[in-house]
Amino acid sequence: MNEVRSRFSQINSEEDCEAFIKFCDQVKCDAAVGYKATATMQMAEFAFMPNSKWSYFKKGKAILENHIKTHPKDLEARYMRVMIQLNAPAMLNYNEDYKSDYALIKKEIGSSSLPKSYQKTILDTIKKELNK
Repeated sequence: MNEVRSRFSQINSEEDCEAFIKFCDQVKCDAAVGYKATATMQMAEFAFMPNSKWSYFKKGKAILENHIKTHPKDLEARYMRVMIQLNAPAMLNYNEDYKSDYALIKKEIGSSSLPKSYQKTILDTIKKELNK
């Protein structure tokens, strides 16, 4: 998972997004699904046509929501959803879960198997976004 996290944090272009999604297809780890879903939604940033933007967002959202439904304790997927919901345009009306996700993350992160440094990164990043 460290490589998934590292590669995800380096996405800066459409090509990076596409390469990351292909990489995730090869990773045999359920935790990578949240990152792949988020990268799929991120493709909307690089699309020109509004219907393409919507299509990427909708596809990634469906993947993420389905993953969280089947893996409700996946804190990294919850983290991805918090970040998306705090940054998605208001017109998408995709902001209903970030408070409950954040509450779950705060409650469970200390007892999770995530590296302590990444736990801190998650909490610090969410706090920063909430204080914008």
